[in-house]
Amino acid sequence: MQIRQYMYEKAGEFQGKLREDGEDSGLIIMGYRKQKEKGCMELYQRLKKMSEYFRFMQEGKIYMESDLQEKVSPGVTEKEWDMEVLNDNFRNHQAEKITEDIGQMYQTVREPVWDKNGLITLTEKLRNHLNDLCRRSPGVRFEMLLQQEAGRSIFLDEIRDRMTEIYRKANRMVQNGKEAQYSIYIRKCIQYIEEHYSEEINIETVAGTLDISGVYLSQLCRKELSQSFLELLTGTRIKMAKKLLQQMPQMKMYEIAEAVGYRSSQYFASVFKKAEGMTPWEYRSRNS
Repeated sequence: MQIRQYMYEKAGEFQGKLREDGEDSGLIIMGYRKQKEKGCMELYQRLKKMSEYFRFMQEGKIYMESDLQEKVSPGVTEKEWDMEVLNDNFRNHQAEKITEDIGQMYQTVREPVWDKNGLITLTEKLRNHLNDLCRRSPGVRFEMLLQQEAGRSIFLDEIRDRMTEIYRKANRMVQNGKEAQYSIYIRKCIQYIEEHYSEEINIETVAGTLDISGVYLSQLCRKELSQSFLELLTGTRIKMAKKLLQQMPQMKMYEIAEAVGYRSSQYFASVFKKAEGMTPWEYRSRNS
């Protein structure tokens, strides 16, 4: 135990020297020769093998090789990732759900064991999937997105975040292209809802500001957005509620409900669960 503590202290001092010199502290993998081992070659081989999993580690951390053995995948693990869910969220422009989908996929190659082959396969699968999505969307070039996100990603968290940002950028470009094709009434309807979602509004309220009937606005929503006015309003309110649940932990649930246009916290919770598959409390707990 004293040897381990001594090794950690010396490794920490070494990282401190690197930081003082303006260098990246990197990560350190330590190990020591076992009694049955006659030389250092076996130790070297063990450390070399463990270094192949550096993408699952974190910069600035110090690791003991023996503690990591149980995290290493014994071989290639076959996994199935549900791209249909990601497809649906991409089509519906659900940016937060896209982030959740990709995060959950990358978690499968981290837990229960580190799967370096799975990491490579998943990243390539996502790149090909996004390339296919972009090909179906005029004006969205996959190559251009990759050039914009050309930063070198080393660790798993960086790879995940970079892939998520590329997906979200592509999704925004697709959405902007669609919105440019909307009628002036739908564009103004969306703008009004985004500015007044916290108020008691309905389709007649918004239609009145556009000098058209509620029936006509309802028809436009169905035709251009493939959803009802109420679904559009509810989607906006839930999106804003999720932001408050994540960013404002001090807000009580009834305050969040009122902030997004619901006068009853019970009704808000019911609508939220129907939309997200979980209660607002569960969402806050998972995303805090």
